Amino acid sequence: MGDLFGLIIVIFIAVYIYFSSAFRCEKRILILAFVLFAVRVGVAAWNGFVGPTLGADSDALDFYKAAINLKNSGIIIFGFGTINYIQFLSFFMRIGESIFLASLLSVVAFIFSAKQLLDICDYCNRGPFKFHILLAFGFLPSMILFGSVMLREAFQILFFISAIKFFVIFYIHKKLRYYFLGLLSLFLMGSLHEGLLVVAVLLIPFFTIFNYTKIGSWPLYSKSKLSSYFLLIGFAMVSLAVIPFIIRDIAILNALNTGDINRYASNYRESLMGVGSRSTYFVSLDTSSLVSSASSMIVMLIYYLFYPFPWKIAGFFDTVAFFEVVWRAILIFFSIRAISIAKGKLKNIYLLLFLACIVMASVWSLGTTNVGQSLRHNILTYWILLVLGIPNFIIYTRRSFKFALKPKLSTGR
Repeated sequence: MGDLFGLIIVIFIAVYIYFSSAFRCEKRILILAFVLFAVRVGVAAWNGFVGPTLGADSDALDFYKAAINLKNSGIIIFGFGTINYIQFLSFFMRIGESIFLASLLSVVAFIFSAKQLLDICDYCNRGPFKFHILLAFGFLPSMILFGSVMLREAFQILFFISAIKFFVIFYIHKKLRYYFLGLLSLFLMGSLHEGLLVVAVLLIPFFTIFNYTKIGSWPLYSKSKLSSYFLLIGFAMVSLAVIPFIIRDIAILNALNTGDINRYASNYRESLMGVGSRSTYFVSLDTSSLVSSASSMIVMLIYYLFYPFPWKIAGFFDTVAFFEVVWRAILIFFSIRAISIAKGKLKNIYLLLFLACIVMASVWSLGTTNVGQSLRHNILTYWILLVLGIPNFIIYTRRSFKFALKPKLSTGR
């Protein structure tokens, strides 16, 4: 029954793609969307009926087994982190136990993420490059391997893109509902992983201050919008009532609240490195002083973004990882260039996107100690680097080819 329901989902998503205005904006984008969808359905089917692909073993199978056990127990549990995703899977496993169905849920999340990505391209003046951005987004090896199986990454990406999209729309139109939709998306993202809850807590003040640089710029600043004040007051009161319980129950937020986050991160990294593997990089968090903490965090961020280094490549997996590292470095360079040449509101939006990318990467780097984790975690911010960096990369590449192909004039004698 689960496999049959999976086929129904495939048909539903195919119809959604065909009628979605985001995908139908260009014929080539529509074709590309169907190709990306077909590739991921193929991966899900392989995992469901043949055997696990790279990325579909270990954690993915653990999630599946835990969902089956939770379904069989008849217990419904809500919380933060792994249990939320397991509970989500268990609801669908009540229809029928199927790895194919469980994997398809991530494929559905990818398609909705692609739609959100195309939308945000319009708000970021990236319309002419939507095809190239979607092409690079969909065919990155890590996006296919980790985004088409029973892992949380596909849903984390969906909620992260949605949050940024709503905050960007809010910045442009100053309509309060988009601010709260952004908050809701961040909450849903954080509910899937404790580390992402920290990212959400760190990003909310930035997004708020970013939009309200002075009191006169608040869309609430008028007597005709008293309802907005009451809405904000109600939201603040609920938050103040709920947040202490959330902080108490979640170790990482409790460490953040008590100022003990450095020790928590250090202990967590040591526990991960204790597992050990060929692809593990041994970079410790030095909390002996403020300077040493900052410097070690920078080193961890460098490893997180750019490991494996060329002299550490020792197999096919490392080669693929290094390809992604080089591609990431190129995108970072052109993203910074895009920010430097942008003007006005567009520059502010680009800064907002890049800031979100840096915050996410910095938090992930604290809990990442090997290549496999790095590949999985980096796909969450990959789309930001594409939105910022792809256009300038394409323009530079085209100009370089034109210059190389341009016939050289003979000077004569």
